[in-house]
Amino acid sequence: MHTVGWPELFPALILAVTLQMAPMKRSNQMMELLIAEFGDQARFDGKTIRYWPSAETIAASTAEKLKAKAKLGYRAANLIDIAQALQSGFPTMDELWAMQPEEAKKQLLTLRGVGDYSAELVMPRMGFPLDVWSAKIFHTLFYGKEPENPREAIPALKKAAEERWGSWRGYAFVYVLNDLPKLSKRIGVDLTQF
Repeated sequence: MHTVGWPELFPALILAVTLQMAPMKRSNQMMELLIAEFGDQARFDGKTIRYWPSAETIAASTAEKLKAKAKLGYRAANLIDIAQALQSGFPTMDELWAMQPEEAKKQLLTLRGVGDYSAELVMPRMGFPLDVWSAKIFHTLFYGKEPENPREAIPALKKAAEERWGSWRGYAFVYVLNDLPKLSKRIGVDLTQF
């Protein structure tokens, strides 16, 4: 498996913000609507391709418009603030890569709506970003059942991932989330339900 870091910071932050506290179906809905309604377009050979919205586009929008057209809810104001911060000199992805991982994470945590989970998802040399939904998935994979309290299970799951995969834990995280249907069949539990 080969993964690469995000080439641009804003699309990574959009992903992180739309994944917060939402099941995959809801996150996918928000991302698809953001790209369809606000995304940049490239036309060639009679085809149109859409890409993530630019920070400039989102910074110029309103929370009301983002809520209505992309169904972002509270995330709309966070994305606008993030877009404005990026336009005001926040470090680029290349600059974050040049930092030590702890410093890059510290910088990301200064953005509105970016907590530990989002920062670990976006930062170069990705950590093991767990939220309530992914905690349910990994607890089921590690221990064969859903946790009683997913939020409280996160520290133990992070420790288990560190013990199992060490510096490769970020790759394991990406692999698992991208292979949920096959993993579900293998273990006999529908991991996509989370």
